[in-house]
Amino acid sequence: MPAAVPRPTAPRSTRRSDSFHSAHSTPPPPSLSPPPPPLLLLPLPPTKPDPPSADGLEEAAFRRSHAKDRLRVASYGFRVSQAVLSLVSLSVMASDRTRGWSGDSFYRYREYRFCLSVNAIGLLFSGFQLYDVGYHVISGKHVIPGRLRSLFEFFMDQVMAYLLMSASSAAATRVDDWVLNWGKDQFTKMASTSIGAAFVAFLSFALSSLISGYNLCTRDMA
Repeated sequence: MPAAVPRPTAPRSTRRSDSFHSAHSTPPPPSLSPPPPPLLLLPLPPTKPDPPSADGLEEAAFRRSHAKDRLRVASYGFRVSQAVLSLVSLSVMASDRTRGWSGDSFYRYREYRFCLSVNAIGLLFSGFQLYDVGYHVISGKHVIPGRLRSLFEFFMDQVMAYLLMSASSAAATRVDDWVLNWGKDQFTKMASTSIGAAFVAFLSFALSSLISGYNLCTRDMA
């Protein structure tokens, strides 16, 4: 029996397998370029402000000078008012006396004596300040020179404001007690007038203390 001749086999087509592998194969990784170097932010050198112009300096100096002149005039006005008010309060309290069998006098009450004494001190201090103003106008100098004058003015303004407030409050309490017990009369009316002038003088000294404190601070800063 003759032997079987094997059939020649046709070569298998690899088109499908190639298409399968091409569909499921992973793409090559993209080429990564190195990142750029970080930017170094260097600080800018500080810029100097433009110097003020000559016109600006002159205007600022003129404003400061004008403000000082106004404060000086206001201070002189307060000194005059302090002297006048202290003199009025002192004079009215010193003349507060009644005659007759029911006569009375301010000297019997320590509150009234205290008010009169404080007004006398205020009159002396304000008179001295006015004398210093006149001396400065004539000679161009002050009786108390330098920083000591600013300290003296500020200290005395504070002390006088405190004393006048205390004296007027104490005297007003005495007047109120008198009116509640005996009613109003000429004696209490004159005492009330003196107390009112003392209280207004207290306000004047309080405002002067603000000006003297400002002068003291600006002198230290200069």
